[in-house]
Amino acid sequence: MGYAERQWHRARTMDHKDVPSFDGEPGSVKDYLKRVELFELVDGGDPSTKAVRLLSALKGPAWSQAMDALEPSVLNCPEGMLVFKSFIRTAFAKYEVLEEAEISDEFLEKCRRRGNEEHRAFANRFKALLVKMKRINVQIPETLAGYIY
Repeated sequence: MGYAERQWHRARTMDHKDVPSFDGEPGSVKDYLKRVELFELVDGGDPSTKAVRLLSALKGPAWSQAMDALEPSVLNCPEGMLVFKSFIRTAFAKYEVLEEAEISDEFLEKCRRRGNEEHRAFANRFKALLVKMKRINVQIPETLAGYIY
């Protein structure tokens, strides 16, 4: 096997190696978008084909919706990743917004010490809610957190 043949074989195996897949599962959108970001940073392939490779790795309902809405030829360009990620967010991230609303509601409305709850248990629950709020990019100033506590 000559050098050119090895390079072609190596490039061909990279096409399908470590491409994240997604099946349209509502709870896994956030995780999939993180894996796509990582794929975009780590993959050494042609930038104009990354979105097409991600499109080809979709499965189930995600594949069906993507094929109805996207043309592979539109994704085969340097801006293809922006188009692809925008589609995924638009089509599937509505569930992510619902999760953020639930976390915010829990923090603002239900974060009260229960009648029989020990102080330490409440403090742990409160800290866990602050961590969840940070995870959805909501920063609670310390003075406000102290007041709510």
